[in-house]
Amino acid sequence: MLVFSRHLRPALSVIALCACADIGTASTGPLTLAQAQSLALSDEPGVAAATARAASLAEQALASAALPDPQIRLGLANLPVDSLDLNREPMTQQQIGLRQAFPVAAGRRARQRHHEEQSKAMHFAAQMRRREVVRQVRKAWLQLRYWQQARHIVAANRQLFSKLVDVTRTLYSVGRKNQQDMVRAELELSRLHDRLFDIDEQTDASRAALAQWLGNTAANRPLAQRLPIWSVTAGIEELHARLQAHPQLRMLNAQIAGEAANIALARAQYKPSMAVDLSYGIREDDPLGRSRDDFFSVVVTLDVPLFTANRQDKKLNSAQHQQAAIKSERQLLARQLRRQLQASYARWRQLQLRIGLYDEKIVEQSRIQAQATLQAYRNDSSDFDDVMRAYISDLNTRLDYTRLQTDRAITYAELDFLVDFSEQERHRD
Repeated sequence: MLVFSRHLRPALSVIALCACADIGTASTGPLTLAQAQSLALSDEPGVAAATARAASLAEQALASAALPDPQIRLGLANLPVDSLDLNREPMTQQQIGLRQAFPVAAGRRARQRHHEEQSKAMHFAAQMRRREVVRQVRKAWLQLRYWQQARHIVAANRQLFSKLVDVTRTLYSVGRKNQQDMVRAELELSRLHDRLFDIDEQTDASRAALAQWLGNTAANRPLAQRLPIWSVTAGIEELHARLQAHPQLRMLNAQIAGEAANIALARAQYKPSMAVDLSYGIREDDPLGRSRDDFFSVVVTLDVPLFTANRQDKKLNSAQHQQAAIKSERQLLARQLRRQLQASYARWRQLQLRIGLYDEKIVEQSRIQAQATLQAYRNDSSDFDDVMRAYISDLNTRLDYTRLQTDRAITYAELDFLVDFSEQERHRD
């Protein structure tokens, strides 16, 4: 066994070093969207708070169903005040008693059900928080990636515009073009410099938004360049059906059920609760030494709910109004979510069509147009303004194409927030 351990120790060391290397690579390599989501959800305070509240209410539900603790009563009864003699008077007793209250059983069940529904509501609130965190992280990651891609596109075009400046200078030096073309080229190059400043500002803002969820260390990592491949295969009717499982709607459903339990609790208070008192009275021997019988007593106490107008009636009315208010909130929320779903689904479809058009025609046509215009300018068949317009149009086309891809991914994030696509429909990075 010792020989085996001696040979195994170097191998284990190598494995440990490889594992450490893998961990270091994962923490310093390109930050994928899936990694960003995982980092944001790990120990997320909002989710932890809602989960803790759900656990607290679940424990409180169990406590609500239990009977109150019994009470023990100790005392002296009928003690003569002039002598304080325990055996002088036959009615003097040393008493020990036990009192147990029995609240209305329906009320205890209703109170337990109310806390159980409140616990469910907090559970759905935790789910809602998770969805919101994922949505915000996705939007921040996608926005940051867009501005990084935009900077790369503009920087590449800046090099191209620098070559255009060189071309105009060369043609001007040989007398084939005028100075205005050279000045125009230099002006457009300066505008690209200014555009980069604006892109850098937007990049910093997007990185700050991502750092809110991940921290500065993770947010400063380079981003993975490939977008997740997401698709929406369900129709709008199916998505509307899935919308009913939205955690915010389910949270309100649980609150409505909790208020129904409150209504049952208010109605239970019209019924009398009961308490039972058991007591045992010990009497001392009389002055002649003769023993006296001890006493045993049983007392049953009942509440008499006669004056209900200012207490029970008001509590019942209050619970009913509260339930009606939550039902109205749920109805309003359902309308808002349906409107958001309809708008996001329509936007997704339009973005799909536009991106398809860019893939098939616009991007390639824009590139060909810019190259053809430059060749025509070199051959004295086109004006420099046409060249500038063509190349600026090509730059804007590439930026628009990247923006459309980003917007499509953000729209998917909005749809996923609403209906929670199944794993079969997700093809993440």
